[in-house]
Amino acid sequence: MKAIVMAATLAALVSGPALAKSPAASSKAQSAFGSVTSPSAGSSREQAIRECSALPSYPVRDSNMSLSQYRACMMQHGQPE
Repeated sequence: MKAIVMAATLAALVSGPALAKSPAASSKAQSAFGSVTSPSAGSSREQAIRECSALPSYPVRDSNMSLSQYRACMMQHGQPE
């Protein structure tokens, strides 16, 4: 039993770095995202965030009402929260 645990530990240590994501893959994903989104999409999102953040907040301290209002406002603007 002890040999099986040691073999599994050794296999995990050896294969761990091989499964890590390379920096080239993440930069490739970022460039792909930039090519899909248009510059105007960012400005409309910024405008939606400003408008939704400016909504009057609910006065109760432990309430989720203000968060719900923000999410609903972003949804009305067609933006993710």
